[in-house]
Amino acid sequence: MAEPINNTASLQLRIDALEDLQSIPGASSPQITQNDFNWTLTQLTPSTAVPVSRVSYQTYTIGGGGTVDIDLVALASSQGTIVGTGLKLQLFVLNNIAAGSVNVAQGATNPYPLFGSGNDVDVPAGAKLAFYAPETLADVAAGVRNIRLTGTVGHVVEVALWLG
Repeated sequence: MAEPINNTASLQLRIDALEDLQSIPGASSPQITQNDFNWTLTQLTPSTAVPVSRVSYQTYTIGGGGTVDIDLVALASSQGTIVGTGLKLQLFVLNNIAAGSVNVAQGATNPYPLFGSGNDVDVPAGAKLAFYAPETLADVAAGVRNIRLTGTVGHVVEVALWLG
């Protein structure tokens, strides 16, 4: 089977709040909708300014030793294996459906500096982390390829990755 190539991908961030205003003369139900921080990216394709040509949506189980590495050179996808060599990670999303916190960091070997060299992020139980870094991260290569998840053995997380 040929390596899967993505046709289009789109990302939206929507944050709405309906604020009820009190004590406004002459207004029976004054309200303000706060939504100026919403944004929608145009659809991303292999030929857009921020290219996305490969996507992976997978669950990962924290293994023995309390870790699991995500290898960007050999990613699983719905249609086979994605080879990320020469591509940039454009989007990383982690949905922590586990009962405990999960740490996201560069791998112990062949580290991919997702948050910069030596930096990491703890994602609490039930939380989601989305990191969109258009055309700013390192190209995936043999020596720059692993993201490490650390948590409780047996816990499961959902991860989405866009590369281009």
